[in-house]
Amino acid sequence: MKINDINHVAIIMDGNGRWAEQHNLPRFSGHKKGLDTIPEVVKELIN
Repeated sequence: MKINDINHVAIIMDGNGRWAEQHNLPRFSGHKKGLDTIPEVVKELIN
């Protein structure tokens, strides 16, 4: 399969809430941290 054949990509951001709780942060902080990583993830997927 060539990269040009790909039309859609799904990213499941799992574990952000648990990560926050393990760092004694509110779950929302984990969701925010995951959201903040999306541009870097997309950049890596493109490259």
